[in-house]
Amino acid sequence: EYQREGVPVTATSFIDNAPVIAAIETCVLRPLEDESQLKSGSDDGLVAKFLKKQNDILFKPLRGSSSLFGIQHFAGQVIYETQGLVTKNRDAVPEALISLMANSHINGLRELFFAQQQAADGIGARRGRANAGRRLGLARAFTLSLSALANTLEATTPHFIRCIKTNEQSKPHVFQGAYVLTQLRYMGVLQ
Repeated sequence: EYQREGVPVTATSFIDNAPVIAAIETCVLRPLEDESQLKSGSDDGLVAKFLKKQNDILFKPLRGSSSLFGIQHFAGQVIYETQGLVTKNRDAVPEALISLMANSHINGLRELFFAQQQAADGIGARRGRANAGRRLGLARAFTLSLSALANTLEATTPHFIRCIKTNEQSKPHVFQGAYVLTQLRYMGVLQ
């Protein structure tokens, strides 16, 4: 775009976040779904699974806490809390609601729930003694939704607007130059 208009711009290399996204799916969402399916599943059991799958991209256990961990994204470390996570993931969307929404005459609703209905139908088809009563957990629903979004993005030519926060607290009329500069560097706008 810049070259076509004759604007001199140095090439910017962008950090590929795909390894982090793949690691989140395999090292966070799958263990969460697995732990949620166990009757005895707990947050402590989830943390134990996380630590078994620990790698350089993810899991930076935080000292002094057994329920907090960090994920090293391209833009810095993000801290997550595991307390109550297994219980929240069990709060699955009822299959009847997924089916109703996937068959809606409203396109947006239909598209939003279609992948979830396919997964729920797949679980139902595989049901046997081992999978009796298994429901689509929130982590699995999120994974399916993320996959559908990725497929949509790959099939389009997206245009992104870069948003920058002026301060960490999102307060009006407060400008933290170092915070803004960090965001610009992580976005690849500045080297």
